[in-house]
Amino acid sequence: MTEYKTLFTSPIPPFIQKNHIFFDIETTGLHAKASIVYLIGFLLFENNHWYQIQLLNEDGESEAKMIQHFFTYITKQTICIHYNGTTFDIPYLKIRCEQLGISTTPLEQLQQYDYYSVIRPLKTTLQMKDCKQHTVEQYAGFIRTNQLSGKKLIEQYFLYLKLKKDSCLESLLLHNADDLKGLTFISYFSIFSFVTTNISCINEKPLEFLQENTIFELELTLPIPFPTTLHIEKTFSLPSSFQEQGKASSFSLSLLSKENTCFLRCTLIQGTLKFFYPNYKEYYYLPAEDMAIHKSVASFVEKEYRQKATASTCYTKKNGLFLPFFDNSEQIQDYIFYSAYKEKQGFLLFDSLTKETKHIWARQAIKALGLPPFPREIS
Repeated sequence: MTEYKTLFTSPIPPFIQKNHIFFDIETTGLHAKASIVYLIGFLLFENNHWYQIQLLNEDGESEAKMIQHFFTYITKQTICIHYNGTTFDIPYLKIRCEQLGISTTPLEQLQQYDYYSVIRPLKTTLQMKDCKQHTVEQYAGFIRTNQLSGKKLIEQYFLYLKLKKDSCLESLLLHNADDLKGLTFISYFSIFSFVTTNISCINEKPLEFLQENTIFELELTLPIPFPTTLHIEKTFSLPSSFQEQGKASSFSLSLLSKENTCFLRCTLIQGTLKFFYPNYKEYYYLPAEDMAIHKSVASFVEKEYRQKATASTCYTKKNGLFLPFFDNSEQIQDYIFYSAYKEKQGFLLFDSLTKETKHIWARQAIKALGLPPFPREIS
């Protein structure tokens, strides 16, 4: 048995705790009584760092030693995160332990969190062709380095036993490493995919905060609980064009989730912002009123009080409370206000929020907090 231990440098989700491990096994077949485990891979927290540990049955005869060595890493407090491990990995290991005369107590005491059981009910909603780990990883934004199938990997393993080729060993370890890394991406997806699909607005109200600022709170319910309490908060600077109004210079965004409840909180911005009409050639700008009007209406205004609008003057102004928006590429341009032309930071008028814009805002707010974006739009 050979152990390969390396520092895991990819991000670990903030709601994952020190007693969690990400876990995956590689076998020479699907039936435990007629095949063996040849590789056990897992991520665990040790000495203030996350490590990737891979145990290899390098001679085809070290399976028992490998399994027993894996058991030294787990305790009664260990929470094992896997993908379909409830149906395959754990039962497979139990049978192999029985065949090899190894106590299954360490496996019996494991607390488990199976992402497959979380994702499977969402297959239709998310329009996924299947719920294989590779498919879910793609939805979560993870692209594998190693694309070999399970059958090809078994061939690589037996070839490695015979020839000890480094290229075979590299393929075996890389595939398993991708399995583990993919689990970290699915960790986000398994939780936050619910926010993008099943938002339930229980409570939405501005709460008075400090003296001048107001906090918008969107309360969401999730069909499954978070593994632990999650709290993320960030502060964003407001555009200088907005600050010129003598208003706030920044706003805060936070996510607090505990069990089945998720709170998104964001500072509402008080001020006067502009909505820019998309086709400025159809508008006239009225300097005295500092606003643009459509040609059909501008015909009633004397020529000396109007001028052809440009892209930067084709707007109407609105004073009120605004909710900061985070991705102006979303197809809701009819709702977005700006403090100046070509300004990147957009805002949603609080009084005009709809169910659709709340859904989009929640998804974008989660991305803005640093959680991985989902490459596929979910309807």
